[in-house]
Amino acid sequence: MNSFLYLKKYVQSHPENRMAWYLLGKEYEAAGALGKANYCYNQAGQVYEAFESTQIPADLLLGYEERLRRKMERMQDRKKRRRFVLLLLAILALICLPSVSEQPDRTVTALPETKPAGANRPAIYIADMQRSEWTKDALYQMLLSRTPSESALLVRLNSEDGWLLWDHRPDVAASMEREEGSGAVRLQSYDPAVCLCEPAEPAAFEDMAAQWAVRQEHRLVLRSAILSFQREHGRLPESLEELTGPYPHNTMSGITPPMHTMFASIIAEFARPGNGSSDSVPSGNAAADPQSAGTEQALLQEPLRIIVDKNNYRLAVVSGNVMLRNYPIGLGGSKTPEGSFVITEKVVNPNGSATGEFGSRGMTLSDTDYAIHGTNEPDSIGLDRSLGCVRMGREDLEELFDLVPIGTEVIIKKGVLPDQENVPKQRFRSEQQHDQTNPHKIYRWL
Repeated sequence: MNSFLYLKKYVQSHPENRMAWYLLGKEYEAAGALGKANYCYNQAGQVYEAFESTQIPADLLLGYEERLRRKMERMQDRKKRRRFVLLLLAILALICLPSVSEQPDRTVTALPETKPAGANRPAIYIADMQRSEWTKDALYQMLLSRTPSESALLVRLNSEDGWLLWDHRPDVAASMEREEGSGAVRLQSYDPAVCLCEPAEPAAFEDMAAQWAVRQEHRLVLRSAILSFQREHGRLPESLEELTGPYPHNTMSGITPPMHTMFASIIAEFARPGNGSSDSVPSGNAAADPQSAGTEQALLQEPLRIIVDKNNYRLAVVSGNVMLRNYPIGLGGSKTPEGSFVITEKVVNPNGSATGEFGSRGMTLSDTDYAIHGTNEPDSIGLDRSLGCVRMGREDLEELFDLVPIGTEVIIKKGVLPDQENVPKQRFRSEQQHDQTNPHKIYRWL
């Protein structure tokens, strides 16, 4: 099969090489495709007649075929390198241009002429701040996109130990806007390291990026809750209220204003063909590889998970390879079990107190005596003082309680999270709809 491929490619680019036609004919003849073999022999002409009437050693033919194969590989390598260089030069030129003018020979028609509803929201393209090739790749995708938005932004996130660190105010590296009337696209870089121009301050675009980041966070929380509800009940929730019932039906702890406008569209995503099973995650326009640079749909598509690192005393909330939070915690040393668990219960003020030994919130792990809860010993954070449970500070715990739904996977391991804390100034908060206390049970978490 490999011989077929490179010989076919070779004769397409070198139809005058009769020896290559002859070798391709021999491949077809050996495969039983006599019609194609005869065609190749006709193209070979005198070479066919000479070789068929003479006893030519097989190793001589194989040696010639091997030389053709190597020559073809060198040609393909040169083409790949040439395409890469041309692409890199084009991207670098676009990055360094202060803008794309209205001149016809310099117009980049990357955005359509129609103006749909919601076009005032920019399309977001994301790259890793530590990897310049990701920035170039994301910029290239932005330029080739056919987005319905009037503008697009390239934002960059920091990374550490393979995790992209979520930021409520991500760095704006470039913007792209369509000019009304002409349809020309104005591209502006805000990175003085790659731009020969003197870039302006991207203040307005930073506000857009910040609004987008907060909205995406609310959307992810709601998507994760809907998926958890679907897995438990075998159907989609009919309303937000089904997700926020009183204890023990509090899949989500509460609702935020953005969720009211998002609910119908997310339900529609889950209801599409191929997204109906309980194990599916609606992909929307997600990229195949969530770790690659690309549009906003390439990130925050995986449901929320919790990862606990026993070495670093950290608890992270993640979606795929994106780390939204990284909190400091207290543990119980060898008494804290390693493995995979699920949040099976969420309760407010366990044992009737917000200031007791378990603090103001508690989340049971897989119906065991282990839990993620608060503490009345704040100095135990960062130490092994519990009997096996995960302890958190009150503000961190209450944010986590609002972020993750019942059904969230919790993985406890060693050496998987960075030391750097990732806690925003503006905490995620939702409005509780019902009573989530459980006065009928005395909790004896470890």
